[in-house]
Amino acid sequence: MSDEPAIKRQLKIKTGVVNRLFKEHKSYLKETGDLEKNLQRLEAQDPEAGDNAWEIKNGKNMLKETKKVVAETAGRLETGAGQLRDLVNSVERDDRFSGSEELEAAKKALEVLDE
Repeated sequence: MSDEPAIKRQLKIKTGVVNRLFKEHKSYLKETGDLEKNLQRLEAQDPEAGDNAWEIKNGKNMLKETKKVVAETAGRLETGAGQLRDLVNSVERDDRFSGSEELEAAKKALEVLDE
């Protein structure tokens, strides 16, 4: 890869992907926690009362689906971060990119993931 504008564009795209997936993953983790709390609250009530049995069943299904999405998002985030990390490692060796805005943003995105 010797085309500087193309490399900068790839850095920008891959950084955006990692940032978006990180936010998405964090959001689904929060949703999982909220669903678990709601399910515990429902199970503490009388499970046979009114629509409570249906709400518990539906809550369990929603929690199961959200956990699947968390796992899928984590996998996509790992893939995207790996691709970005590889690109950053190859670009860091090139003096043309030292201090570039795109490279710094990519490094920052990877640092946030490592925290």
